[in-house]
Amino acid sequence: MFKLIKILGAKCNAPEIVEIETEFGFECIPGRFYNLDGGSMFDCDGDETSLIFAPIERVTGKGTGTVIKLKGYYVTEDMVFETKLYGGLGNIRSGSLISPYQNDVDIVMGVSSAVGTFAYVMDTKDYENTGNITVRIAK
Repeated sequence: MFKLIKILGAKCNAPEIVEIETEFGFECIPGRFYNLDGGSMFDCDGDETSLIFAPIERVTGKGTGTVIKLKGYYVTEDMVFETKLYGGLGNIRSGSLISPYQNDVDIVMGVSSAVGTFAYVMDTKDYENTGNITVRIAK
């Protein structure tokens, strides 16, 4: 799960909340990232980061082809998130490019310490206490 903690260069750390209409047939959970493509929304797999949406409310779709209204915000490159790191710090430092961590059904749940192109490491100071690090999504 991803928790927005600040927006670089902004006068406030609150994102602009929008309401979108999207085709959606499963449960939408705040703290997860979803990709938007052609009017449909699907779980972010970390491979395509061009248009990521983060919901702020929990909504359950009514089946395939259902169009729902959903509030949330678009993820931009200036947003800093706190998220779980899977795999340990190893050789990663601030500025390292790392991979998404997918659970057993390919939903991105945090970041992996493996080298990748999904997110930049911003800070690792809280890892020892919480298992979390701060990241920016690479765009």
